[in-house]
Amino acid sequence: MAKEVRDSVVGETKQSILSVMDIAIVRNAFGRQRDPFKLDIEVKEFGKLRAVFIRAPAIVRVWGEAKPIAKLKHPRAGEVIVAAQVMIGYTHYVGVAPRVVHHPFNSMP
Repeated sequence: MAKEVRDSVVGETKQSILSVMDIAIVRNAFGRQRDPFKLDIEVKEFGKLRAVFIRAPAIVRVWGEAKPIAKLKHPRAGEVIVAAQVMIGYTHYVGVAPRVVHHPFNSMP
């Protein structure tokens, strides 16, 4: 959904992107697949959510109509935005960086 995308290791990827939201993301910002972790995040208007970060991107910049709605501090990535929202016409979009993974990571501490 982001208008700007780059990878934490390879930089610009030249992949096709949706370009719906005024946000810039860095893919794999929290590490690769071997570095997953769970964390509770407070998301404005949604409350506390359990998030699983596995190869998750970080939202590093928002502009225009997009607004950050959740942030976290991470030892490697620093302070980053993990959720943003924007209203386009009558449609409300929410972009969330963490993925929901049920198996096999549901037993992670």
